[in-house]
Amino acid sequence: MAFGIQCMVHKMGSFLREFTLKDGKKAYTHERLRKARRILNKLVRDGTLFAFVEMGREHGGAWPSTNNAVESVNARLRDMLRHHRGLSLPHRVKAIFWHSGQNVYPKSRRFA
Repeated sequence: MAFGIQCMVHKMGSFLREFTLKDGKKAYTHERLRKARRILNKLVRDGTLFAFVEMGREHGGAWPSTNNAVESVNARLRDMLRHHRGLSLPHRVKAIFWHSGQNVYPKSRRFA
């Protein structure tokens, strides 16, 4: 089993080391994959990739099974932007801040 994983890692490493010539300069062919691997490696090293699993254990596993509270707020914001779809990007941002600051949501669920 370990040999198969080592073989796969070796193949992946050689794949990610491939390069092409762009404008006479060497550039990695799969730069986006290399960047994704670096990000994942950093998260694993820092111990933050699966931090929610450890937090769940600390709280006795009492996590809600859905994210409905967040999704309802997002749905209201999307709906408001859909109704005002002619706004420019800066005006959309201002509309989101304005909508978020209204007394639509209880203080415990309101965000800045």
